Amino acid sequence: MFSRKSIRARFIFQLIIASAALIFIFSSFLFIYIKQSIYEEKRVELLQFAQNVNSYQSLSTAQQSASDTLLDLSLELIQSDTAFDEGLFELKKNGHTYLTLTYPFTFEEGMYIKVTKDITSTSRLLDKIFNSILILNAAGFALIILYAIVLSKMLITQVMTLNRRLANMNEHLMRPLKVEELPEEFAPLGETLNH
Repeated sequence: MFSRKSIRARFIFQLIIASAALIFIFSSFLFIYIKQSIYEEKRVELLQFAQNVNSYQSLSTAQQSASDTLLDLSLELIQSDTAFDEGLFELKKNGHTYLTLTYPFTFEEGMYIKVTKDITSTSRLLDKIFNSILILNAAGFALIILYAIVLSKMLITQVMTLNRRLANMNEHLMRPLKVEELPEEFAPLGETLNH
């Protein structure tokens, strides 16, 4: 269909690569933003739970607005000689996904609160979002290919028209080209041929 030196083929290839890269970058940033937002919300929930336990408050009064926060939640007191930084860790085990937060309980005794929440449903939701983004990217990529082909055909039509006019010219009965009918990009070429 296209030769190696075809302007149309190069244009289609460059348009497809640039558009695909743009879609990939945008989709990656979108998914990372969604995932980070969800994980930050879960981290805040676990941190509030750990802080309430640390300050010996009642869990029922602390979590009135979010009773589902206490579901699939486990609490451990661990003792360690090494200092833990407050951090959020993801663990996958037996087909389940867990988020674990360590929080200092008493520094003197090296006690830490380890709060773990089963976020398997959230992880499945993120997988569905990721799969949806992939499907949309595939559909978008197909549309980009069609758009590139149609656009390149529109752009090359003028070149082909000029080529046919020049091929049908008889050098003995040459009539000047009507430069005003040519696209402005080809006007200098038409003037050169007329001279």
